[in-house]
Amino acid sequence: MMRTQWDLGLTCYKDFLGTNFSPDADLLQEMGKNVAGNLQAFMADPLGVGCVLLTSDNQIVLLKRSGECAEAPLLYDVPGGHPEPGEISGDALNASLFTPEAIVTEIFSSILREVRDEVNLPLHSLSAPLLLGVALNKHSHNRPSSEYLVRTELSGSEVTTLYNTGNQSEASESTKVHLVSHDQLMNMQQTNFWQDLAPSAKGCFLLYQDFVKRSCCTQC
Repeated sequence: MMRTQWDLGLTCYKDFLGTNFSPDADLLQEMGKNVAGNLQAFMADPLGVGCVLLTSDNQIVLLKRSGECAEAPLLYDVPGGHPEPGEISGDALNASLFTPEAIVTEIFSSILREVRDEVNLPLHSLSAPLLLGVALNKHSHNRPSSEYLVRTELSGSEVTTLYNTGNQSEASESTKVHLVSHDQLMNMQQTNFWQDLAPSAKGCFLLYQDFVKRSCCTQC
Protein backbone atom coordinates (compact mmCIF):
# COMPACT_ATOMS: atom_id res chain seq x y z
CA MET A 1 0.00 0.00 0.00
CA MET A 2 1.38 3.42 -0.98
CA ARG A 3 1.62 5.93 1.88
CA THR A 4 1.26 9.67 1.31
CA GLN A 5 2.46 12.40 3.62
CA TRP A 6 0.71 15.75 3.76
CA ASP A 7 2.45 18.79 5.26
CA LEU A 8 -0.35 20.78 6.90
CA GLY A 9 -0.40 23.95 8.95
CA LEU A 10 -2.97 26.43 10.21
CA THR A 11 -4.64 29.04 8.04
CA CYS A 12 -8.02 30.78 7.83
CA TYR A 13 -10.63 31.83 5.29
CA LYS A 14 -9.49 35.45 5.48
CA ASP A 15 -5.96 34.47 4.45
CA PHE A 16 -7.38 32.27 1.69
CA LEU A 17 -9.30 35.18 0.18
CA GLY A 18 -6.26 37.45 0.61
CA THR A 19 -3.89 35.11 -1.23
CA ASN A 20 -5.52 32.50 -3.49
CA PHE A 21 -8.35 34.90 -4.41
CA SER A 22 -6.26 38.06 -4.45
CA PRO A 23 -6.06 40.10 -7.68
CA ASP A 24 -2.29 39.66 -7.21
CA ALA A 25 -2.44 35.87 -6.82
CA ASP A 26 -0.38 35.29 -9.98
CA LEU A 27 2.27 37.66 -8.64
CA LEU A 28 2.29 35.86 -5.28
CA GLN A 29 2.84 32.56 -7.05
CA GLU A 30 5.67 34.03 -9.11
CA MET A 31 7.28 35.39 -5.94
CA GLY A 32 6.96 31.98 -4.31
CA LYS A 33 8.67 30.35 -7.27
CA ASN A 34 11.52 32.89 -7.31
CA VAL A 35 12.08 33.16 -3.56
CA ALA A 36 11.34 29.65 -2.31
CA GLY A 37 11.26 27.51 -5.44
CA ASN A 38 7.59 26.78 -4.73
CA LEU A 39 4.64 28.39 -6.51
CA GLN A 40 2.46 27.95 -3.41
CA ALA A 41 4.93 29.26 -0.81
CA PHE A 42 2.97 32.51 -0.27
CA MET A 43 -0.53 31.05 -0.68
CA ALA A 44 -2.84 30.12 2.20
CA ASP A 45 -4.03 26.92 0.47
CA PRO A 46 -6.55 25.68 3.06
CA LEU A 47 -7.26 22.00 2.57
CA GLY A 48 -10.76 21.43 1.28
CA VAL A 49 -12.84 18.25 1.36
CA GLY A 50 -15.46 17.05 -1.11
CA CYS A 51 -17.18 13.80 -1.99
CA VAL A 52 -19.06 11.78 -4.52
CA LEU A 53 -22.18 11.05 -2.47
CA LEU A 54 -23.65 7.82 -3.82
CA THR A 55 -27.21 6.82 -2.91
CA SER A 56 -28.53 3.29 -2.41
CA ASP A 57 -30.12 3.42 -5.89
CA ASN A 58 -26.85 4.45 -7.56
CA GLN A 59 -27.43 8.17 -7.94
CA ILE A 60 -24.96 10.96 -7.23
CA VAL A 61 -25.98 13.98 -5.18
CA LEU A 62 -25.15 17.51 -6.36
CA LEU A 63 -26.06 20.86 -4.86
CA LYS A 64 -26.64 24.10 -6.77
CA ARG A 65 -24.59 26.75 -5.01
CA SER A 66 -26.25 29.95 -3.89
CA GLY A 67 -25.51 33.20 -5.71
CA GLU A 68 -24.22 34.51 -2.37
CA CYS A 69 -21.29 32.08 -2.32
CA ALA A 70 -17.87 33.62 -2.91
CA GLU A 71 -16.66 30.57 -4.82
CA ALA A 72 -18.45 29.14 -7.87
CA PRO A 73 -21.83 30.85 -7.32
CA LEU A 74 -24.83 29.30 -9.12
CA LEU A 75 -22.83 26.26 -10.23
CA TYR A 76 -23.49 22.66 -9.24
CA ASP A 77 -21.07 21.21 -6.72
CA VAL A 78 -20.46 18.10 -4.66
CA PRO A 79 -21.02 18.32 -0.89
CA GLY A 80 -17.89 19.63 0.76
CA GLY A 81 -16.10 22.22 2.79
CA HIS A 82 -12.99 22.00 4.95
CA PRO A 83 -11.71 20.46 8.18
CA GLU A 84 -12.06 22.55 11.34
CA PRO A 85 -8.99 22.72 13.62
CA GLY A 86 -11.26 23.70 16.49
CA GLU A 87 -12.96 20.30 16.26
CA ILE A 88 -9.70 18.64 17.31
CA SER A 89 -8.90 20.44 20.53
CA GLY A 90 -11.36 23.28 21.00
CA ASP A 91 -8.45 25.67 20.55
CA ALA A 92 -7.97 26.28 16.83
CA LEU A 93 -4.90 28.47 17.38
CA ASN A 94 -2.86 26.05 19.47
CA ALA A 95 -1.28 23.66 17.00
CA SER A 96 0.77 22.01 19.77
CA LEU A 97 -2.41 20.26 20.91
CA PHE A 98 -2.82 18.48 17.58
CA THR A 99 -1.55 14.95 17.03
CA PRO A 100 -1.14 13.33 13.59
CA GLU A 101 -3.86 10.81 14.47
CA ALA A 102 -6.29 13.55 15.55
CA ILE A 103 -5.63 15.53 12.37
CA VAL A 104 -6.31 12.51 10.15
CA THR A 105 -9.49 11.74 12.08
CA GLU A 106 -10.71 15.32 11.68
CA ILE A 107 -10.01 15.39 7.94
CA PHE A 108 -12.04 12.21 7.37
CA SER A 109 -14.77 13.21 9.83
CA SER A 110 -15.16 16.66 8.31
CA ILE A 111 -16.55 15.41 5.00
CA LEU A 112 -19.27 13.48 6.84
CA ARG A 113 -20.22 16.60 8.81
CA GLU A 114 -20.38 18.57 5.56
CA VAL A 115 -22.81 16.05 4.10
CA ARG A 116 -24.92 16.30 7.25
CA ASP A 117 -24.81 20.10 7.34
CA GLU A 118 -25.35 20.70 3.61
CA VAL A 119 -27.67 17.86 2.57
CA ASN A 120 -29.39 17.14 5.90
CA LEU A 121 -28.48 13.44 6.02
CA PRO A 122 -27.99 11.79 9.42
CA LEU A 123 -24.45 10.64 10.12
CA HIS A 124 -25.59 7.09 10.82
CA SER A 125 -26.82 6.80 7.22
CA LEU A 126 -23.34 7.45 5.80
CA SER A 127 -20.46 5.07 5.14
CA ALA A 128 -16.87 5.68 6.17
CA PRO A 129 -15.24 7.96 3.57
CA LEU A 130 -12.95 6.36 0.98
CA LEU A 131 -10.15 8.70 -0.12
CA LEU A 132 -10.06 9.05 -3.92
CA GLY A 133 -7.17 11.50 -4.13
CA VAL A 134 -6.30 15.18 -3.96
CA ALA A 135 -7.40 17.70 -6.59
CA LEU A 136 -5.82 21.12 -7.17
CA ASN A 137 -8.32 23.82 -8.10
CA LYS A 138 -6.75 26.01 -10.79
CA HIS A 139 -9.53 28.58 -10.38
CA SER A 140 -8.38 29.23 -6.81
CA HIS A 141 -4.67 29.08 -7.67
CA ASN A 142 -4.05 25.42 -6.86
CA ARG A 143 -6.00 25.18 -3.62
CA PRO A 144 -5.88 21.47 -2.66
CA SER A 145 -8.95 19.43 -1.81
CA SER A 146 -9.08 15.82 -0.64
CA GLU A 147 -11.89 14.00 -2.44
CA TYR A 148 -13.81 10.99 -1.16
CA LEU A 149 -16.46 8.44 -2.00
CA VAL A 150 -19.25 8.39 0.61
CA ARG A 151 -22.19 6.03 0.32
CA THR A 152 -25.56 6.54 1.95
CA GLU A 153 -28.12 3.86 2.75
CA LEU A 154 -30.81 6.30 1.62
CA SER A 155 -32.32 6.43 -1.87
CA GLY A 156 -32.21 9.47 -4.12
CA SER A 157 -35.84 10.34 -3.35
CA GLU A 158 -35.18 10.06 0.39
CA VAL A 159 -32.17 12.34 0.08
CA THR A 160 -34.25 14.88 -1.84
CA THR A 161 -37.00 14.80 0.77
CA LEU A 162 -34.55 15.37 3.64
CA TYR A 163 -32.82 18.21 1.77
CA ASN A 164 -36.12 19.92 1.03
CA THR A 165 -37.09 20.02 4.70
CA GLY A 166 -34.50 22.77 5.03
CA ASN A 167 -33.29 21.73 8.49
CA GLN A 168 -29.61 21.56 7.52
CA SER A 169 -27.37 24.11 9.26
CA GLU A 170 -25.77 25.24 5.98
CA ALA A 171 -28.99 25.48 3.97
CA SER A 172 -28.14 29.01 2.81
CA GLU A 173 -25.15 27.78 0.80
CA SER A 174 -27.27 26.00 -1.81
CA THR A 175 -30.66 26.42 -3.48
CA LYS A 176 -31.54 22.95 -4.74
CA VAL A 177 -30.46 19.33 -4.81
CA HIS A 178 -29.81 17.64 -8.14
CA LEU A 179 -29.35 13.93 -8.81
CA VAL A 180 -27.45 12.32 -11.68
CA SER A 181 -27.16 8.65 -12.44
CA HIS A 182 -23.88 6.79 -12.11
CA ASP A 183 -23.75 6.29 -15.90
CA GLN A 184 -24.26 10.03 -16.42
CA LEU A 185 -21.38 10.81 -14.10
CA MET A 186 -19.03 8.45 -15.92
CA ASN A 187 -19.69 10.28 -19.21
CA MET A 188 -20.18 13.77 -17.81
CA GLN A 189 -17.45 15.45 -19.90
CA GLN A 190 -19.40 14.68 -23.06
CA THR A 191 -22.52 16.54 -21.88
CA ASN A 192 -23.43 20.23 -21.73
CA PHE A 193 -23.95 19.84 -17.97
CA TRP A 194 -20.15 19.65 -17.48
CA GLN A 195 -20.02 23.43 -17.98
CA ASP A 196 -22.50 23.92 -15.13
CA LEU A 197 -20.23 22.17 -12.61
CA ALA A 198 -18.04 23.99 -10.11
CA PRO A 199 -14.31 23.34 -10.63
CA SER A 200 -14.23 21.44 -7.33
CA ALA A 201 -16.94 19.06 -8.58
CA LYS A 202 -15.04 18.45 -11.81
CA GLY A 203 -11.90 17.52 -9.89
CA CYS A 204 -13.84 15.18 -7.62
CA PHE A 205 -15.59 13.49 -10.55
CA LEU A 206 -12.35 13.00 -12.50
CA LEU A 207 -10.77 11.28 -9.50
CA TYR A 208 -13.85 9.10 -9.07
CA GLN A 209 -13.92 8.13 -12.75
CA ASP A 210 -10.27 7.09 -12.49
CA PHE A 211 -11.04 5.11 -9.32
CA VAL A 212 -13.88 3.22 -11.03
CA LYS A 213 -11.75 2.43 -14.09
CA ARG A 214 -8.86 1.18 -11.94
CA SER A 215 -11.24 -0.93 -9.86
CA CYS A 216 -12.67 -2.55 -13.00
CA CYS A 217 -9.18 -3.32 -14.27
CA THR A 218 -8.23 -4.90 -10.93
CA GLN A 219 -11.31 -7.11 -10.98
CA CYS A 220 -10.55 -8.19 -14.55
